[in-house]
Amino acid sequence: MQKAGKNALDFYLSYYLGKITAIDPKAIIGILSKDGGYDILVEHILANQNAESIIRLDSVEKVRQEMICQKSIEIDFTASDTDIKNIEVKENHQSLAPYFQTTLIALRAPNAFHPSRLNNLQQNLRKYILKDLFSDKSEEEQDKIINLVINKLKAYNLIAISEQGYIKYHISNDDILLKIQRYILHIKPKSFIDFRAAVQNRASVFGLDTDIHSIQKFARHLREQNLIRQNKGKIEYPPFSEALPSPSVENSDYPDQSVWQKVVAALSVASNKRPNKLKSLQNTIKAHIKCSDQEVTKIVQYLADHHFIKLDNNKITYTNKLSANSKT
Repeated sequence: MQKAGKNALDFYLSYYLGKITAIDPKAIIGILSKDGGYDILVEHILANQNAESIIRLDSVEKVRQEMICQKSIEIDFTASDTDIKNIEVKENHQSLAPYFQTTLIALRAPNAFHPSRLNNLQQNLRKYILKDLFSDKSEEEQDKIINLVINKLKAYNLIAISEQGYIKYHISNDDILLKIQRYILHIKPKSFIDFRAAVQNRASVFGLDTDIHSIQKFARHLREQNLIRQNKGKIEYPPFSEALPSPSVENSDYPDQSVWQKVVAALSVASNKRPNKLKSLQNTIKAHIKCSDQEVTKIVQYLADHHFIKLDNNKITYTNKLSANSKT
């Protein structure tokens, strides 16, 4: 580097990674850095298949271990996702995604078996986890897919393999939550609609299904850590421009009392006539308030956050708090 400055290394790295991936989409890339922020860039390049392999390592010792480990398991770095497409039935036009997601779902299942050695994981993939997907694959094709799946698990830091071939797994709910959190704080979606789409997109990479309730819970988790602020459907990130006044619980995020009164009126009906599905609730609110989808999402979030309703897999139950509020 000819010059130094704030974030200079980040710009240099991004620039040369762009050049490398543009010239050679089959490049094998290693980043030596303790900065976990580069993991987002690694995941982006991997997800878009801009390189054959890319990984971040935080020490020279890890580089040495990685080289030894790659030799010991004989990973075929010449097999790219394009190779996987070529060996599959052309009519299917499949990629590595179904193999990777099937593997991750199986490893994350309750009471799932986690092989402690690399060769055991490879055999577990072949004989059990990917057995159905391998029905029309030769042994050579199976080897290539297994190696690519393991490479991708490593690139996403879902597993770590020691010099001796022992595996450590990072696939718990907290691990996945942290990866999604890091991604959101990197791309910084500006509205709740964009936030929801980004969470769903990142969760799908890890084979997770998300609903509006789980996304709202995740947003609340970030708010409680002071990592985001939500205000009228917009999302802010630190450093915040100014401190917000502490709102009362009942009026939090809801300055328009007339809108709130319409919501209460719409739901102040006999319990058997209240919408019991998320979509029905959204339609009911939209019909009475005549507002945008973004505003409807905000209202539903407010109802859930302040315990007027409970969401469970898109099913809705109402608490006594709503009935009490309708009488005031």
